[in-house]
Amino acid sequence: MKRVIPFLWICLLSLSVFSQVPEKMSYQAVIRNGSNALITNAMVGMQLSILQGSPTGTAVFVETQTPTTNGNGLITVEIGTGTVVTGSMASIDWTDGPYYLKTEVDLAGGTNYTLTGTSQLLSVPFALYAKTAGNAPEIDGSVTNEIQTLSISHDTIYLSNGGFVKLPAAYITLSPPDATTLPADSIQSFSAVLNGTVNPNNLLTSVEFEWGVSSGYGNTVIAKQSPLSGITDIAVSAKLTSLTTEDTYHYRIKATNAVNVVYSSDMIFTLTPTTPLLTTANITSVTGTTAVSGGTITYNGGSDITGRGVCWGISASPDLSGDFTTDGSGFGSFTSNLTLLTPGTTYYVRAYATNSSGTGYGDEKTFTTVSLPAATTGSMSDIKGIAASGSGTVTDDGGGTITAQGLCWSTSTSPTISDSITTSFEASLKNLTANTVYYVRAYVTNEAGTAYGNEVSFNSGYEMGTSTQGGLVFYNDGDGHGLVCANADADTSASWGCYGTSIATTSTDFGTGAANTAAIVTKCTASGIAAKLCDDLVVDVYDDWYLPSKAELNLMYINLHTQSLGSFEDDNYWSSSEVNSATVWYQRF
Repeated sequence: MKRVIPFLWICLLSLSVFSQVPEKMSYQAVIRNGSNALITNAMVGMQLSILQGSPTGTAVFVETQTPTTNGNGLITVEIGTGTVVTGSMASIDWTDGPYYLKTEVDLAGGTNYTLTGTSQLLSVPFALYAKTAGNAPEIDGSVTNEIQTLSISHDTIYLSNGGFVKLPAAYITLSPPDATTLPADSIQSFSAVLNGTVNPNNLLTSVEFEWGVSSGYGNTVIAKQSPLSGITDIAVSAKLTSLTTEDTYHYRIKATNAVNVVYSSDMIFTLTPTTPLLTTANITSVTGTTAVSGGTITYNGGSDITGRGVCWGISASPDLSGDFTTDGSGFGSFTSNLTLLTPGTTYYVRAYATNSSGTGYGDEKTFTTVSLPAATTGSMSDIKGIAASGSGTVTDDGGGTITAQGLCWSTSTSPTISDSITTSFEASLKNLTANTVYYVRAYVTNEAGTAYGNEVSFNSGYEMGTSTQGGLVFYNDGDGHGLVCANADADTSASWGCYGTSIATTSTDFGTGAANTAAIVTKCTASGIAAKLCDDLVVDVYDDWYLPSKAELNLMYINLHTQSLGSFEDDNYWSSSEVNSATVWYQRF
């Protein structure tokens, strides 16, 4: 919405009822747009209406004018000298009020008017009123006793039959504003409030402060109270911020009304030294025991920076009574390294800077150091005397990045990465010594360090194909035990036996061959069958032989035959695992 801020002043153009009466009134207003900005040095369109009886009463006079604003947005017009739309100033009976002035404005200078305000005319030019008063009806029969002689002395009009009217000084003389500079207050290291007084002398007055690091000023700020009106001294002020370049500043008042521009005397203020202003850098490169931060000093507080760094602790608002770094002196940015931290701990950090006024602190940052990771160690498998397979699992990364993992082992308990290691959980333990007990742990490393899983021990057993206890080793169980197979075939033409008879209880799993063999021998009493031949076999003093299960037979194939170990024929070998009463599992070697 566009807005007009008017100030109406009436000038006595005649002091005698017998003189010629000019049919006009002077009017001033300051023009602003919808953003409250002054419209300066621009022509505007205006329609001025005098309404009778109420703010929405009958228009007894309407005219248009196109005045031009001055550098302060002020327009001055004489109502009665424009282009008449309707009515006549001369025909208005000022005794038959009240009367209201309606003001409409087109900021573009045209006739697209916007209603901006209606206000009552609380007084009218004396001569205009006196002119119409002469038309009042006669009451007492005398047409001469109402005529009086008027005289004026200074600011007072006297009537010859008694009574007087005292005129405000502003209606007699138009004056520029009066401006006085007062001391600044609320002075800190980076801000201050400028003060003064201005008397508008009854004309709408705009007020601003000029300020700078010298009497040349160079900067302006509008007073909080601007614009002003009235005939008394009015306190004015404006707040300055971000005063970080100099210690001492100059300022004065610039007050403008329709008459003139007035400047107050120059005055200075000095910034109050304070502790430095700074910000804390974000936390980076966090490990379990270290981190990186720092800060930026944005204002030195009016004196040299003699110390700076960061302070930290496990409670909020850390200060120099706790842990802190020392990172030089001077203005600007700096980097700080936090050390000797505890893994998995939340810390509070603030940058600090010290000058002659004391120590200032930056904003608070928080971070949590990386914890040690966690892992579990799996059981050992594929144990072959000089090699074995293990496994591990990372169960917690500790909030960091896993940089290494694997298995470590030794013939002593609690092995570490200083002992033999693999670099993954899938790699084999190699270069073992046969029939030796080893201790194994999974390990995992992140920024906080290396952690270990549970400890697993195993006996490396015999190397595959080693001849012992009447046969060749093809399996170690990790406890110093294992399985061997005969060095030679017991028979090359034996049948599985009992075709059509279901044994029913055999299994294909590893470790079930002995039970399978016993079940076959019990149910199938035919002579010369494979299970019976194995059950009756004695090699040296060893008589606990049996026909292997499907899984056991396959392990012989993998650990011996594929490694060219053992005297296996290029033929089919029976297992003790039955498919059904007519079919059994066998493996081609």
